[in-house]
Order: sequence, then C-alpha cells, then structure tokens
Amino acid sequence: MGKHMQYPKSILQPMGNQDFDPAAYASSETGRNFVDQARFLLEHPQEDDPAVFAFWKEKGLRKELHHWTEGDIRSKWASFVPVDAKEGEKRPLLIVLHGAHNPIYLAEFYGYIHIAAAERLCVLIPEDENLENLERLLAYAKANMPVDTARVYLVGYSFGGFRASISGLHRPEL
Repeated sequence: MGKHMQYPKSILQPMGNQDFDPAAYASSETGRNFVDQARFLLEHPQEDDPAVFAFWKEKGLRKELHHWTEGDIRSKWASFVPVDAKEGEKRPLLIVLHGAHNPIYLAEFYGYIHIAAAERLCVLIPEDENLENLERLLAYAKANMPVDTARVYLVGYSFGGFRASISGLHRPEL
C-alpha cells in the first residue's frame, strides 16, 4: 500500500474512526467511483467541455451553465434537470453550496449530483452563496425548472455547509 493510502487512516483514526480501512475503501464501489470521478475531472478540467455535458446526460441529467448580470450584480451557476422530466411533472430541487474558494465545477463531483441523477432531482450549484442570490436562484428555478416547491433542499460541504446552515436559520420558510 502506497504512502498516499496511509494518509487518510492517519487522519481519520485520531478523529475517532478506528475502523477506517483505506484498502477496503479503495476497492469498494464508492472508492472506485471517487477515483473515476477524480480521473474524469482531471481529464476534463473545463466545466464547459462538451464531454462534461455528455457525461451528465449519460447519467440522466441535462446540465446548463448560466451567467446573470443585473447592474453590479454578477452571478454564475450550473443547473441540472432530469432529461426524462415530463411536461407538468415536478421534481425535488437540491441546491448545492460549494466550499470556500472552490469552483462550482468541483461541486459536481462531490456526490450530490450523482445522487440527483439516481433520484431524478433538479439541482442548482451557485457560485455566489449569499442569501439574496439564493432567493433569486430559487425564483429562477420555480419559473424555469420542473421544481416541486414543497421539496427544496439546501446542502453544502465545508464553507458551503456553513452557508447552508446560516441561510436555513435566516430563511427557514424557503
């Protein structure tokens, strides 16, 4: 086992996970999926690469990149809609907030979008995670995506998890 495989164990065991087995993880379906996703990301580093759109379409999601400018406000986000969404059908919406200083493209490979593909969810990944922008994006989703407004979920990792918590505390009705 290479030195790189020892690193997670040396971190996870002091954090309380004495049973973490990096070799088992590397050979598990989850571990293989992670390696495949990381390889794909390295082979296609540009989020607008046609191969990226084809990748998600093959998994059942139509990816679109959006740019919005209104006065001094500039926003960028990615949206994903199930390719087989039928007219009038409403789907849950998952809003994924990325970690600090991470590009939105990286958030595509942290597992949320794969779950969305399997469960046929709509997804938004905003670059700007402030509450006003999230409200604008939710309005956009309601007007332009097959979203079930009773099933809107806000998740995030790292700083995005912090922003999701803060946003939920400030606007729980959303």
